[in-house]
Amino acid sequence: MRKILSLFFTVMLLLLFVPFEASADNTDDYSMYYGHAHMFGKIISINTSENTAIVYGSVAVQLPDYSWKTIQSKKFEQVIPENDQAAETLTGNVGKVVVLKGQLDTWQGQQEEYFAADIVEPQNYTINMPPWYAFGKAISSTMIYKFNLAKVTDFVDVLAGLANAEGISGGHQKPVMAAVRNEFEKHFNLKWCVTKNQDAANDMNNGVGGWQVYEGYLGDNCYIAGAPVIRKNIDRFMDAVKEGGTTPEKSGPAVMCAYVNVIRDQNGKIEQVTASGALYDTVPNLITAFKNPKNLNLETWKLNGWDEQTANEMDGKLCWLSGNRVLVYDKTGHLVDQYFALHNFLTRDQFNNTLNQSRDLIGEGGL
Repeated sequence: MRKILSLFFTVMLLLLFVPFEASADNTDDYSMYYGHAHMFGKIISINTSENTAIVYGSVAVQLPDYSWKTIQSKKFEQVIPENDQAAETLTGNVGKVVVLKGQLDTWQGQQEEYFAADIVEPQNYTINMPPWYAFGKAISSTMIYKFNLAKVTDFVDVLAGLANAEGISGGHQKPVMAAVRNEFEKHFNLKWCVTKNQDAANDMNNGVGGWQVYEGYLGDNCYIAGAPVIRKNIDRFMDAVKEGGTTPEKSGPAVMCAYVNVIRDQNGKIEQVTASGALYDTVPNLITAFKNPKNLNLETWKLNGWDEQTANEMDGKLCWLSGNRVLVYDKTGHLVDQYFALHNFLTRDQFNNTLNQSRDLIGEGGL
């Protein structure tokens, strides 16, 4: 009996002196707590109202055997300063790279994490991050199913591909589900999100269940700086489009939301097709027009790249067009021709039907 009691007390003493910080504990069925965690990353923004920061980088944790393991990279992490010094250092180094030391609390299955920072150490290092834009459906206030807008023509090209697969355009009588799935898998993916502040969180809440434009930065998850453009904003933009504008001496990819007019000779043969309406050659400028459809950039271009069927389909209608503005010069450098080389198009009805049908196909886990 004495030997048993002695062994019992020895085990208890050993347990008492095992360092708590070196362990990864399940605090309940849904969360994991790491007593020692480090993060190397760039401070993206500070939310003073909630005393939190968003930091982008890599997270490493200490395991029960005292080894370190990187568990996240390219991650936008919510950081809570644990003392005034940490808070001041975070606030004073927005846009700069730091090392954080503290604890990590995670909720598995929700992709939600909080890094409690005891120490914040500025670093002489640079992390460059290009702005990111996307269009998609908000599954929840923290998850989106989207495609990236790497260039302005992506907005029309991806939706035109969906319209063709879903039987809305291209002469198909009904959806080809294998083609529909292929289009979604080729362009769309699910992303968890963190928001810059309460305004961005409100934007996300307003967009749940519908289409939305996202602005921010992209990593393994995404950082939403703002998402004020939802479906009704795009409808208002289309309502505001009118014919007008000249043909400037500019070239390069662009999208148009324009009225298409077919000019025929006395025998009904098509002589020329023109598009007149709003034209944008950058994603930020298109998004700005969605937000405030006043003083739209109106231009009129001759269209190339159509056949008789597509010309008849577009004639007299408001259409979304993607393509390339082409300038033709003679040997002396004089401009002799300019036109919009059409790549993809959707009439307004096709555009709306594509958004409606695709929205209904997207569930909580994507397609």
